[in-house]
Amino acid sequence: MLHLFKVYDITNAQVKLIDPQYRILKNPFQWTLQRDTFIRLVLDVGPNLRYFLDGLTPFSLIARHSTTKLSSVDIMDVVLAFENPTIVSTQEGPKHVQTFTFVDKEKIPISVSSWEEMSIFKDQYSQKLLKLFQW
Repeated sequence: MLHLFKVYDITNAQVKLIDPQYRILKNPFQWTLQRDTFIRLVLDVGPNLRYFLDGLTPFSLIARHSTTKLSSVDIMDVVLAFENPTIVSTQEGPKHVQTFTFVDKEKIPISVSSWEEMSIFKDQYSQKLLKLFQW
């Protein structure tokens, strides 16, 4: 579970092209968090914060990293909107999915889908703040 205003290291999130018929944003990419995605709270960014911020990848450059599973990028964004979790039928059976819209410093939106048991924002404080961002 993620909390607003915290820094996280997210590993093994899948970046893929969204089929145009399902695309709701101009950005053609979707970031998918699945069961094997690792999310770690960064407890101390203190003196390393400037180095951390300088190494961030804007959404406009994510396409360069979508061609290989070995690619890794660091991004920073803000939650603009989120949808209520829904159940989607898949070949493996029904799965829960929740979609979020994030925007980075270039004001480029990206869709992030959280699949299966992962509920990103569970605490009441974050839920209340996220409702403020809903359009």
